[in-house]
Amino acid sequence: VVLANGSLVDANLGTYPKLYWALRGEGITFAIVTRFDMYGIPLVNMWGGLRNYTKEWIPTIVDIYVELGFHSPLEPSTSQITTLFYRDDEYTAAVHLTNTDPEPSPLLYDTGLAQVPYTSDTYSITRQSQLAQDLTDGQPNGLRQTYWTATHLLDRALAHFIHQVFEEETTALGPLDGLEARCIMQFFANNTLHPMTKNGGDALPIAGGDQPLIIVNPAFRWQLASDDLKVMQANQNLFTRVKFYARQRGLDVAFLYMSYASEFQNVFATYGQRNLDRLREVARTYDPDGFFQAQTPGYFKLNGRVGW
Repeated sequence: VVLANGSLVDANLGTYPKLYWALRGEGITFAIVTRFDMYGIPLVNMWGGLRNYTKEWIPTIVDIYVELGFHSPLEPSTSQITTLFYRDDEYTAAVHLTNTDPEPSPLLYDTGLAQVPYTSDTYSITRQSQLAQDLTDGQPNGLRQTYWTATHLLDRALAHFIHQVFEEETTALGPLDGLEARCIMQFFANNTLHPMTKNGGDALPIAGGDQPLIIVNPAFRWQLASDDLKVMQANQNLFTRVKFYARQRGLDVAFLYMSYASEFQNVFATYGQRNLDRLREVARTYDPDGFFQAQTPGYFKLNGRVGW
C-alpha cells in the first residue's frame, strides 16, 4: 500500500499489523492499496440464477427468505438475494439463489421455494462471471439513484414488517417518472460472521457474532431531479420506521454496511467507540496530517465526510 507520505509498504499480520487490520473494510481512509493477496477457490461451473414472482406470493417469499437465513449454515455453498420490486404501479419479488456446487441448491427444496409458482426463471449451471453479468444487465445507466441500509437480527415478523413499510412508502410516492423501487434483503449467517475474525479480524462490530442478521438495502432509481426530495424522504421514512420497530423488539443492530449506505448515514459511528478509537489511532500514526481525510473526494471518513 502507498501511505500518505508516499512510502510503499506491505501490510499484513507480520508487518504493519495495525494498518492491515484497519484496511480491511474501512474505505479510503488510510492508504492506497496497489496490490493484495487473497485465498482463491478453484471454480469452473456453478449453479444459480433468478426467479421472479407476482405480488400474491410475496408473503411466502418473505417467509422463505427467513428460512434461507436460518438454514444457510447447513449449506455454506449457497447464497441468496431476495428483492421486493415496485415499478409501473406493480409489486413483484425476485430470488437470486446460487450454489458453488454445479447442482441445484438443496435449500431450493428444503425451504419450499421450488414449490412456489414463478413467472420467469434463469436457474442453470453456468459460470460465476455470467451470473455477475446477468445482475449487471439489470442495472440500467442514466437514472438517479439512492442506496440505504440497516442491520437487524433475523426475525420473521420483522421481515414481514419491512415488506409492509416498503409497500406503504412506495405507494405514498405515487407515479414518478422512471421509478423503480427495490427493497433488497440479504443476510449474514453464523458461518459468514465467524470467519470475519480470521487473520486479526476487522473493525466491523458484527465479526464473530452468533445470530444471523438481516441486511436490508432499499435501492431506488428514478428519472427527474425534481423528485429527489420525495424519494429521499420515502427512504428515510422506511429506514426510521423499521429501525424503531426493531428497537422496540430488541432486534436492532448498530451496524451500517458501508457499501450500501447513503450519504445521509454515518457509517463509522456504528462501528463502536472502541473500534472507532483504534481506527483513529491508526490514522494518526500513518497519516498524521489527515491527507486521506481531507484530500480524497467523497465517501465515508472517520470524522464525517468531505464532499460527495
